[in-house]
Amino acid sequence: MSISRRTVSTHVSNIYRKLEMASRVELAAEIIHGRHPDRAQPEN
Repeated sequence: MSISRRTVSTHVSNIYRKLEMASRVELAAEIIHGRHPDRAQPEN
């Protein structure tokens, strides 16, 4: 079984939209810097 590149592209686009991001570069930067608004703030 396989899926098309278009199917993968659509799913990835939907994930970015839900995360309010535009690209994998933006996603990587948010992961590295931990600045996404939905991310829980660490307790002090």
